[in-house]
Amino acid sequence: MTQKSDALIYGPEALRAWADTIESGWFENETSDNFDSWGMHTNFVCVLATNGSCIHNFLWRAKILNPDMAFLDDINKLYERTAGIWSNDNGEDLEALGAGFNVTLETLQDKEKCRKVAKKIREAADCMDKVVKILRDIF
Repeated sequence: MTQKSDALIYGPEALRAWADTIESGWFENETSDNFDSWGMHTNFVCVLATNGSCIHNFLWRAKILNPDMAFLDDINKLYERTAGIWSNDNGEDLEALGAGFNVTLETLQDKEKCRKVAKKIREAADCMDKVVKILRDIF
């Protein structure tokens, strides 16, 4: 979650880079002919949704095998929050804001929507910062 190279970044830093790209107006001059929703946005949503939705069973099983690892409950709550940021946050999640799996170029060109979307993505980055801190403190 903290690895990076000249070409790739992961974890919280990757989420912040995604938010910065959206908020910077990167999509302002994009045309519908060139817009690749999957390559330019939706794949990131997929990673966020997958991480937030699919890790819980793994953490539950790890806790059964290692009951002394109480910190796994805290990590699970943080991933639950990222799942909410994606699709269940009282109308303020990425899906409700129009920046989920069915994102449109129009959404990514709307400055007000981009500000809200970037804020939600940065919240997910903050959750991942906490996961990293928990793991570093333990190990």
